[in-house]
Amino acid sequence: MAITPEQREARRKHIGSSDSAAIMGACPWSDAYDVYVSKVLGESKKQTQAMAYGDLLEDACLRYFERKHNLTLAREVMRVHDGGIFAANFDGINDDLKIIVEAKWCAEERPDTPDDQRWGRAGSSHIPRRTLIQVQHQMLIAGPEYQTAHAVVMRGWNGLAFGRSEEHTSELQSRQYL
Repeated sequence: MAITPEQREARRKHIGSSDSAAIMGACPWSDAYDVYVSKVLGESKKQTQAMAYGDLLEDACLRYFERKHNLTLAREVMRVHDGGIFAANFDGINDDLKIIVEAKWCAEERPDTPDDQRWGRAGSSHIPRRTLIQVQHQMLIAGPEYQTAHAVVMRGWNGLAFGRSEEHTSELQSRQYL
């Protein structure tokens, strides 16, 4: 989901979970300096196509998780750690069940993607180091009673394009009266 200007301003005041991954050197797209620039100078990176896909598909990932597990998640919840420096913006959280859900969209990985940046096969517990740090940060903020987090991952985007086929449309028309 797209971040509003108000949310972006609130996030400037704290170190968030994505910031932690960048500060710890686990994020291939940003580093500690980028976090500094975003917090102190208020400059943020332009949204990439991958970021736009993530915004569009986040809610679908969360709805899928809710349906699969027959539960409801609160969305876009921001909490600040007792110390006031760390904060987390949860994609989805269920306070009754003490569950955190992180929604991710990822493009097809290139063959040269380092192992610590790869997603495991479906059903495995291997997640990129950046996501592991991000979710551990969220569990720190949520509190010790939160022992489980889930990453719901939607992979790839083929974006195939194809043209109209008069042969197929004619066949469809001819068969509608059978």
